[in-house]
Amino acid sequence: MFRQIVITTPEWLEDEAFYCNSLFSNGLQMLHLRKPNATEAEFSCFIEKIEPRYRNRIVLHSHYDLVKRFPLKGVHLKMSLLHLYDEYSAFGSVSVSCHSYEDILSLPFTPTYVFLSPFFESISKEGYSSDYQFFDEEKLSAVHQRGVAVVALGGITAENATRCRNFGFDGVAVIGYVWSRPEVAVGQYLKLSTPTVVSIAGFDPSSGAGVSSDLKVMEAHGVYGLGVVSALTYQNESEFQRSEWCSNEQVLNQLSLLLDKHTPAVAKVGMIKDSEQLMQVAALLKSRCPSVKIIWDPILKATATKEKLHEAFFSVPLKEVLATVDLVTPNLGEAQSIFGTTDLSELAAYAREAQTAILLKGGHGEGNASVDTLLHSDGHLTTFAVPRVPFDKHGTGCFLSSAIAAYVALGKDWADACALAQREVLNFLKSNASRLGFHAMQKRSADLPSVGECSVMYITDHRDGYTIAEQVEAVCRGGVRWVQLRMKNATDEEMLAEGWKVKEICRRYNAVFVINDRVHIARQLDADGVHLGLSDMDPVEARRILGAGKIIGATCNTCQDLALRNSQQVDYVGVGPFRFTTTKKNLSPMLGLEGYKKILDFCKENNIHLPMFAIGGITEDDLPSLFSVDIAGIALSGTILRADDPEKAARRIVLNSNKVKYR
Repeated sequence: MFRQIVITTPEWLEDEAFYCNSLFSNGLQMLHLRKPNATEAEFSCFIEKIEPRYRNRIVLHSHYDLVKRFPLKGVHLKMSLLHLYDEYSAFGSVSVSCHSYEDILSLPFTPTYVFLSPFFESISKEGYSSDYQFFDEEKLSAVHQRGVAVVALGGITAENATRCRNFGFDGVAVIGYVWSRPEVAVGQYLKLSTPTVVSIAGFDPSSGAGVSSDLKVMEAHGVYGLGVVSALTYQNESEFQRSEWCSNEQVLNQLSLLLDKHTPAVAKVGMIKDSEQLMQVAALLKSRCPSVKIIWDPILKATATKEKLHEAFFSVPLKEVLATVDLVTPNLGEAQSIFGTTDLSELAAYAREAQTAILLKGGHGEGNASVDTLLHSDGHLTTFAVPRVPFDKHGTGCFLSSAIAAYVALGKDWADACALAQREVLNFLKSNASRLGFHAMQKRSADLPSVGECSVMYITDHRDGYTIAEQVEAVCRGGVRWVQLRMKNATDEEMLAEGWKVKEICRRYNAVFVINDRVHIARQLDADGVHLGLSDMDPVEARRILGAGKIIGATCNTCQDLALRNSQQVDYVGVGPFRFTTTKKNLSPMLGLEGYKKILDFCKENNIHLPMFAIGGITEDDLPSLFSVDIAGIALSGTILRADDPEKAARRIVLNSNKVKYR
């Protein structure tokens, strides 16, 4: 597994925990916490702001005893602190900073990995570079023989990280590349960590198969796909008429130009003119990208026709073809045509001799299960099975090989990649009843809660020393699943900047995210909805702007307000104030409990069924009486925000609200 590690800046950044949580949620597996001048209390405070599920990805550069309090990843030692290895090795990983291969070979223990630096001109330290030659195959091999993984550090970018990977280093670590602009830290990390995969295949106008299908599958699986067209086909998902092959020169020129800018981790070869073209493609890939893995998905005929695509595919001996690729993925018919057999023991012999893996696909077989068999290059077998489904799809073979390519690029071995891809094909088959499946079904951990499912809504406000991102993180961690971003005195630019942060936090916790008042901001952020005051935009116009699927809430103070909001077809109302509150200016008349009873009676008499949230000066002691009059929930700000521990306050209020609401 090629590691991508982020190291914090030496000084604290505003909302640094927010950015780190965002990096973790976008795939970061390891964060080195390095703050030379920070206290243990500051370290502890930062760790507590990190979601508990991510804390085991943090490595400490100081204050090592915190690994005894928190379930962290481990510690990182300077050369002067090597004597601490025995004390902390039991608590997780131990890594070390080195500046030469000689330093590594002199270590008295085998660390989990080492940082070797500086590789390139530093981004975070101006003028910091090294004349030491790290790209030394013999020395790197000697270190690897000791069992030490080497992570390159110093001036790492997405471009030179690929060079480090291809040379054989075990990872890269970055500081300035990610943190020079914290607001785009996630984008920079994704550019660094997203591998590239290239598909060389025919073009299918239906995009159910071929290169356009491959690219959809690759992107859905988190890799960046590049495409080279090897043939133009005349077909749809049910009928194939003919194909026109691209010449060797055309295919190689397309591929060569891509390789000038990109270094794919995996290449998938599908529909190809003949074995000579396949060999030339593989040779070009290996010469330009020595570590690339090549998957050959042999397509000898289109599913929608009985006619073969090639008069004679093999002009080069099969053994030579197999030796140029890493995995071949034939179905039963293709295996019979290529190898002359579908017998597993005979196919295992081919795999051993060519040192190439063969995945025999069982989709065209018999029985209630579809069984794929992976014959590893050493000849042993691994089988994978999924139930058959009644739906047939165009392009399942392309989907499978592209998904395997994506998983291998992401670090999976052949067996895991084949197993995961087979399950993805099953979902693809079940995605609908047509011949064209959905390649990228929208993935969400769960549906957002409905208005009626949320007993507590949190409304943001200002508190000195406590950013909006920090307060939203705290309340969501405490169980709140509805957040309204209210920034009355902020500019649009300021609200947008905070809105992106709040939205990302809400997505991690599967919480509803609405904007107060500013419909145009809700639209730009693609928020879940908007809450409108009595003097704000007409909810009907807001729904026209935002779309039918968005939540529109509105403020009310009187029975007449309720009647108006009902005619405007809002999704919920915030009714108040319950009592005096300092968090809202220009208060309407206070309602008290009797005011809510009067409004609820009016709603019953007039057949109005809008979920009602009580708002304004509500405390925890008010929960039993408010929920006793059948409100849907409460909207809080200061009661949570001004608490000594907002997370604990939120958790307690959510728990007690649900108790009295559903008793």
